[in-house]
Amino acid sequence: VELKIAPPYEAISYCWGDPERRKKVICGGETLRITKGLSAGLKRFRYPEEARILWADAICINQSNDQEKGHQVNIMADVYDHASAVLVWLGEASRRAAKRAFRLLRAINDYIDWRIVESEFANNPSLAMANVPKLVDRRRLFRNQAGSSALRDFFSRPWFYRVWVLQEVALASSASIFYGATWIGFSEVVQAAFILSFRP
Repeated sequence: VELKIAPPYEAISYCWGDPERRKKVICGGETLRITKGLSAGLKRFRYPEEARILWADAICINQSNDQEKGHQVNIMADVYDHASAVLVWLGEASRRAAKRAFRLLRAINDYIDWRIVESEFANNPSLAMANVPKLVDRRRLFRNQAGSSALRDFFSRPWFYRVWVLQEVALASSASIFYGATWIGFSEVVQAAFILSFRP
């Protein structure tokens, strides 16, 4: 379907993973072989009771046709820009590990928001952002070793090291990160990552 008349759809941002480990999926009456990572993501995003329209490059682009692939690469920004949401799939993770990582991300954000409100920076947001390093107290944030390890594992996922993801999420009207059975808003991750970048 042409993008300008496409029905509402969500685009998946993910890492292909091992190209040798494949799963079968039926699409348009045809059987396709997709990576194990994408297969897991599709199962995670599938609604049990209703249809959901998703866009994933490995399925929506004919991977055996170089001409089509070249054309699609040129309109990739439009594909993500027109999507109603971008669903970032990091892969499988235990619910406990994901919750620990997300709990710490939110604690970092809450802590900085509280420190900014409580400080003289509250009336000047640009000054507050410039002074984030002064506000970060690592001892207070990283007391729990299990949470720290979970967050390190979260940011070690291959998706965070792909250059293409910048375009995929930057153009999104809305983006969420799915980590196993749990998810978090992309903006929450960006804010915490920005804060963490000031303190190794």
